[in-house]
Amino acid sequence: VEVLGEVIRFTFIFNPGGLFGIGKGMGWFFVLMGVVFFLLIPFFLRGKRSVTEEMGFGLILGGAMGNLIDRIRFGAVMDFIDIGYKGFRWPVFNLSDAVLSVGIGLVLLAELRRRKNASHSLVDRSS
Repeated sequence: VEVLGEVIRFTFIFNPGGLFGIGKGMGWFFVLMGVVFFLLIPFFLRGKRSVTEEMGFGLILGGAMGNLIDRIRFGAVMDFIDIGYKGFRWPVFNLSDAVLSVGIGLVLLAELRRRKNASHSLVDRSS
């Protein structure tokens, strides 16, 4: 179904693999990784975190939960967002994948900021 011409379409597929269809036939592995992630998330959130990092982990948690629910219910993730232009198509994904990606980006951004601030404080101390 075309939403915005050829740029955005809804193409419903079941993805038994991981991100972009990698690891087909390894659904059990992705379920296990999702459960392990939920068990480990409290350890990642210990200590003082920036708002950016907390938002990032919240988005990662939400996206992972959405995909985990799909895997448990259907044995695969339901992907439907199909983006492309002039012959190039990005692999079909879902909202949980998008939220996960933004969350990972926010956590990485927070880590880069932390390292930058740490290196500036080391320079200030050595002066």
